[in-house]
Amino acid sequence: MTVVRASAPRPIVIKTSGKASKGRARRVAHAVGSFALAERHRMGAIAGGFILGMVDKSDFADKIPTLPFLGKAGTLGLAAWGVAKATKSQWANDAATGFLAIAAYELAKEGSISGPAHAQYDTSGYVSGM
Repeated sequence: MTVVRASAPRPIVIKTSGKASKGRARRVAHAVGSFALAERHRMGAIAGGFILGMVDKSDFADKIPTLPFLGKAGTLGLAAWGVAKATKSQWANDAATGFLAIAAYELAKEGSISGPAHAQYDTSGYVSGM
């Protein structure tokens, strides 16, 4: 007499690597968030430059009081910096960065910051090598 035994099928085991992909997703999300924060500062500075261009283009530019030794860009930068300090506004701080960067560019390029005609100062004593 022969005995035939039917063996039970082996269980199917599926291995997943869910934890590894979860860590990668977190790293990617963190990198994207860091990039967005860095871009927010840059966009605020760009917005400051854009606002200065729009002010210069409009008739409103003549109505803004300017400090003669700072010009429009420097005066708006100083005002935005004051607003940022008073209100703790990050946007105003970023816009002040844009305004002051333009004022520094004008000073380096032309030797003066654009302001009223009577406010052209000689800055050769302030910058070495000129």
